[in-house]
Amino acid sequence: MNDTDNQIDPEQQSWWHPTAALTPKGSAIAAFTLAAVSLLGQSAWTAAAQAVFFGSSWPQSRLPWILLSIVLAPVLSAVLAMLLARRVLTRPASDDWETPLARAAVVIAELGIVLGVVAALGNLLLRH
Repeated sequence: MNDTDNQIDPEQQSWWHPTAALTPKGSAIAAFTLAAVSLLGQSAWTAAAQAVFFGSSWPQSRLPWILLSIVLAPVLSAVLAMLLARRVLTRPASDDWETPLARAAVVIAELGIVLGVVAALGNLLLRH
């Protein structure tokens, strides 16, 4: 057994490396799913946070932090969706279906971020 048997090809990524975990098709699907969750999950995050952490009442002293966490979760999923879509969109152009799906994911993620920011500002400005 010589030393070249134990060497790893520098071009080959480890199995746990993020670029090896998802193929471009998988990245496009995951990006679109996370973008849809960020856009459609705004009210779901609110209901879940209230039910899990506070039951039927919101402590007034913690309201700004609660609102920030409610908005932060969908915004983070939208940012993650955009990062996954970037993996597909930075490749050379192809005629496969993953490129249009990744582009759609970026648009939906941007809408999710805008909706999250508007919801946060509206809640903070309309507070008594």
